[in-house]
Amino acid sequence: MITYDEVTIKYDGVTQYACDLNVSGWQRCADDSGTNNGGAYGVGKSLKAVGVGSGVGAGNDLVGFAAKLPGRRSTNGSYYNLGSVLTLWSSTESSSTFAWRRFINSTYSTVNRNANNKGYGFSIRCLRDTDDTSDFTDPRDGTVYQCVRIGTQVWMKKNLAYLPSVNEAADGSTEVAKYYVYGYDGTDVATAKALDTYIDGGVLYNHPAAIISAPTGFHVPSDEELNVLEVFTLNVIDGDYTYDGNNIISKTLTEKAKFSEALTKKSEKTFTENLPITENIVKSSSKTFTDGLNASESLTKQSEKTLTENLNVSESLIKKFARVISETINFSELFIKTRCLELVETISLAENFVKSFAKTIIDNITSSETLKKYLNGIEQIWSNITKPITSWTNNNTKPSDTWTNKDKPNKL
Repeated sequence: MITYDEVTIKYDGVTQYACDLNVSGWQRCADDSGTNNGGAYGVGKSLKAVGVGSGVGAGNDLVGFAAKLPGRRSTNGSYYNLGSVLTLWSSTESSSTFAWRRFINSTYSTVNRNANNKGYGFSIRCLRDTDDTSDFTDPRDGTVYQCVRIGTQVWMKKNLAYLPSVNEAADGSTEVAKYYVYGYDGTDVATAKALDTYIDGGVLYNHPAAIISAPTGFHVPSDEELNVLEVFTLNVIDGDYTYDGNNIISKTLTEKAKFSEALTKKSEKTFTENLPITENIVKSSSKTFTDGLNASESLTKQSEKTLTENLNVSESLIKKFARVISETINFSELFIKTRCLELVETISLAENFVKSFAKTIIDNITSSETLKKYLNGIEQIWSNITKPITSWTNNNTKPSDTWTNKDKPNKL
């Protein structure tokens, strides 16, 4: 949004004010060159009533100011520019004989600002002292004025028409109040008020008359207050404000939208600037993740390989262990079998020995005459010797139940 302080400039050493916008940017329109610097988007165009002006200066009444072009009275006593010029006094003097004014031309889109002799006859628009936008009836003459809020200001929607007296065109002054009606060169108020120029355009005042003519509750705007109007209108042109359709210009969401848009653009810029970083982070993270997956996959494969190898080793070990156990069992079985065989053979050998020994003893006993007397004892011995042996594996060495020796002792 543009503010008053942002648009002040210097022209020929005098403070001027920007009040227009075109495709190339801000232009100085408040100067005394009389040139049209504003293109098709000027404040002058926006302040004019619809149907007033032509070309790039055709009015669109953007803010409800509804300006018409009542012409002016020159210090030479002549009237000029009816239907093509609106000149408005400010209350601000530039010197003892000059005061600041605004100039709007029918074919220009701009508003020009310069200082003119206080003896000129220009129009005035009054500012209300309050925020009241209701119609105002001037108690001095009964004239009704519609009012419109434009930004922070409330303006009359037409030029002031207060005419306490009327002066001839040639009757001029820079110090005494003078009142004129365009095209009228007399002094009769009623006659002057009957003219279309009065009805449509109001009264032309010299500067002293302008200062004292505002009704109670209104005042003639200062140079700065006129610039506030211009700057506000620029903001409307630029889309920061809009007319709400009820004779009020109000601040809208446009400014917020612009701020949001700027914020969005900034966010987009920040996002765009951060995108490569984010992308790099994502890529880095993806790479790390991928590397991690690859590492995990490799580790998994390695683990699987190790596990497989260990399983193979374990399987081999189990097979080897099983083989060892089997061989050990087989060896043990062979050992046991061998030991059993040796034992059997030993037993058999012992049996044969016992049998042989027993037979020898018996044979010796039976051959002894001395011991024959001891037959019972011998028989008992024999019984004891032969009793544990119930079977013989070797029949050839088994003692015979029948004695072949004729000297075998007999039982008693």
